[in-house]
Amino acid sequence: MNASPIRASAGRLIRRIRTPRGVVATLVAAGLVGVAVVNAPAPRTEPVPVPPAQDAAAWTMPLDAAVGVSMDAHDVAEEIRLRPCLAAQGIADEAPAVDPAVLLAPESHADGRRIAPPHDEARAARYGHRPVVDPARAELREWRMARNDDDALGRALDACLPGVRAGVWAHAGANQDIHMRALELRADARERALGDPAVVAAAEAWRDCLVGSSADALRDRGRALPADPMTLLEPRDDAPAVDTGLAGADASCQASSGYRSALYDAQWREESLVTEADAALLSSERARQVVATTAAVREVLLGDGDGADADDRG
Repeated sequence: MNASPIRASAGRLIRRIRTPRGVVATLVAAGLVGVAVVNAPAPRTEPVPVPPAQDAAAWTMPLDAAVGVSMDAHDVAEEIRLRPCLAAQGIADEAPAVDPAVLLAPESHADGRRIAPPHDEARAARYGHRPVVDPARAELREWRMARNDDDALGRALDACLPGVRAGVWAHAGANQDIHMRALELRADARERALGDPAVVAAAEAWRDCLVGSSADALRDRGRALPADPMTLLEPRDDAPAVDTGLAGADASCQASSGYRSALYDAQWREESLVTEADAALLSSERARQVVATTAAVREVLLGDGDGADADDRG
């Protein structure tokens, strides 16, 4: 049987475009290089606008202004500012007080990646290796839930919220994308910093120090010592009771081994440069609103004022 015209034509077409194997391989490789160039991340060549002064003890970082404060901190500050107006509306029930230092503490995780400052003696003495928490937060959640269906409170909030959410206080929700982008940039910078040769070498010295000073405590802990000290701060479902002794030794060894200072230098360097697009975002008017809102929230939570004077800065 004769071959079909389509199959015969296909055979002639295949023969017509067949090329030497080396040429094909070169073309494929060139194509892959093209894809890699297109997918390459933008270079980080632009400095972060207006970074704070370097302070390793306070763990200040270039992205602090854009990271701002958490929405929890903002919500508590807003509740404090609402009190005078609510009282005038006949609602005098105040929310349970929470610890402002905990509310303003750096967030410890972003998408599961570590971004908290490394351990220090103050945190070790109070929390061990456990997360920084405030027991009053549970009471605050219950207080809020109990008032969800309060019609009188709802009417009072309708009357009070427009004035309280004026000026810089109107920007918190609208600028959450800047806050989240800064947290992403911080997490990426931390990941790069942990791979810095000076940090890796200091982590080795930290392990030697901790094993030498707390061998029994480590053995009782039932978990191998990690390569990275920051791993000790990761939340664990099977975490033992607060062990301030081991945590204190951890903090002391991080300082004496040079780990804390090496990580600070590396993270500062990695946070200092961003892409052109991120630099434009961080120098935008909305980013300045984040800075103003953060200052207003801190004023209220730390008792420096009610934040009302910040309204004109929005």
